[in-house]
Amino acid sequence: MNSTDMYQLEIYRPGSTYDVLITFKSAQPFMAIHQGSLLNPRTCALEAAFGRELQARGYDLIGSHASRKPLDQEVFARVLAAIEDEFPPLV
Repeated sequence: MNSTDMYQLEIYRPGSTYDVLITFKSAQPFMAIHQGSLLNPRTCALEAAFGRELQARGYDLIGSHASRKPLDQEVFARVLAAIEDEFPPLV
């Protein structure tokens, strides 16, 4: 599958048309979203992997999430680099 076969949903910081908070990609169309819709990215593969990484570093989490969606390794590597100083390993 190439990038032209993907659907993409970008969530922007409130009040901004430039600052993307998170991007979701899917091979399937997304459900309809309307102004005021609540989005729950808890099943996002990125969040599930982030939780596992924090646990591996010795942090206790309130709840955990699983995902059957594939993890974008490139994006996850950027997340890990960004949090390195904020969440150093405790173990």
